[in-house]
Amino acid sequence: MVLQASSLLRLAPLALLLAAGSCSHAPSRPTLSEREAQCAPAWKAAHADIDAHGSACRADWECRPVQREYLGCDAWANRDYQLGDGRIVELENACAPISFLRNCGDRAGACVSGRCTSRPAVQDAARCQASETALAKALGNPTACRADRDCASVWAGDGRQVGPANWRELFAREYAAATEACPKIDRVNERPGEVASGASCVQGLCALSSADKATPRSDVKYQKPRELERGCVGRSNRLPDTLAGPPDQVVLQFKVSKRGVPNSFGLLTPGSVELLRALSEAASSCGFEPGRAGDDPAEIWMILPVRFQRR
Repeated sequence: MVLQASSLLRLAPLALLLAAGSCSHAPSRPTLSEREAQCAPAWKAAHADIDAHGSACRADWECRPVQREYLGCDAWANRDYQLGDGRIVELENACAPISFLRNCGDRAGACVSGRCTSRPAVQDAARCQASETALAKALGNPTACRADRDCASVWAGDGRQVGPANWRELFAREYAAATEACPKIDRVNERPGEVASGASCVQGLCALSSADKATPRSDVKYQKPRELERGCVGRSNRLPDTLAGPPDQVVLQFKVSKRGVPNSFGLLTPGSVELLRALSEAASSCGFEPGRAGDDPAEIWMILPVRFQRR
């Protein structure tokens, strides 16, 4: 799922607050092509940072995608690399208004000549079963905990397994094998190895909350993101006259970052790229309050029905 000057980076949170105060759709806003050009320097800087500090690897399983919503399908780094907050703010400032949900297909990490890249995933039923079994075995040892947040419930083997919250880092090899070899599971719309709810800390050890039904973590209250000015996206969207015959309403999906910036736009109802661009323009002109996990801002998906207005 670019404003380069350091002074602008310091002002970014203030700019977001000011933008939140109104739902302006000023004619002076840059066009899509202008913002694509504006995005290019930050995109290149982020890729250069990955190349310099995050590409080294020794095995395929060490490689993972990075900030796909901004950097596309070809940004892969090792598991020790973290894209800095400053770089993410640069990408949000310049690229979020044109950040669409990327359909990169099934890709797997690949370590080629000691550098991280990707290759087509090789899904195979036998390999899937073997990798799920290996992940379930890795998760099988008791995990000490002090609170529910220390635990995770993971689809692996024949059902859910419980393990430490940082299981992806601890069992990176097994996780990479499972996510490549196994197709998505219809019952949860997730790959084997993905987190499900239902893990709790019981008497100092992680355990499943229920054998049959997952329950939300009791120690974390989640709050969805919201428009700061209710209905702003619907009032701001202006479809081009060249766009013929759209439905009266579509459902827009996007992430709202922990700084309140929308990104990774996609449609949950049928629609063209032109339609998606028009709606992402509208959403990007509005202010959002980020979602929260407990007391902390968190990046959370937002689903928003939108009605149309013509230019």
